[in-house]
Amino acid sequence: MHSTVQISATVAILTALSACGGAGGSALDQYEARYEADLEKGVALFNTPGTAWNAMPANGSANYNGGAVILIDRDDTNDLDDILILGDTDITANFRAGTMTGTIDNMVGATNITENDADIADVTGEIEIGGSTSIVGDDEDDNFTNRPNDWYADYYGNIGFNGDSYEVEGGINGQFVGTRANPSNGQSPARGIIGESDDGFATINGEYETNEAFVSLELYGEN
Repeated sequence: MHSTVQISATVAILTALSACGGAGGSALDQYEARYEADLEKGVALFNTPGTAWNAMPANGSANYNGGAVILIDRDDTNDLDDILILGDTDITANFRAGTMTGTIDNMVGATNITENDADIADVTGEIEIGGSTSIVGDDEDDNFTNRPNDWYADYYGNIGFNGDSYEVEGGINGQFVGTRANPSNGQSPARGIIGESDDGFATINGEYETNEAFVSLELYGEN
């Protein structure tokens, strides 16, 4: 999976957001600072080589903490109503069971993003990762993964933003990255995880098949 970095979600939104300016303590400034910090950490992990196949654990578990960027595209002809959400990831890899489970929470969203401003608001709820399906390593059927350092997990959540509800779901294709030759106590040989999804969707305000949006997601985590 290990592709070029796409954690910015869309180049247009990243460019507009980077041009925003404020007084230093506004919600927009705090959002920008968090975005830039997540981008820096995410880029570093997305540029890290995949974990060596022979170093992938067969037993035990590891916890990975990091960030996520979620783009809800309500209308592909109008960028202003896009919602760019930042969240925190907490994901556990159970190597013995071959599962990836966790959450994305502590979310904040931005919409109506222009070169000078954006509407910022907290996002309620959380997104569950691996609630129904998850895989660590090579999927025997090769339906989702095909390498020892691959992982896959579905995601689902009911979240709220600016008075609207979004039922989001999709699947994440991921990879373990970085290899620790001599991990200390509590550390995993697989230093980090990256994941991305470009086939998710959201049902808006419970209006199935009539009011839905495209969802893309990228995340990272470090052990």
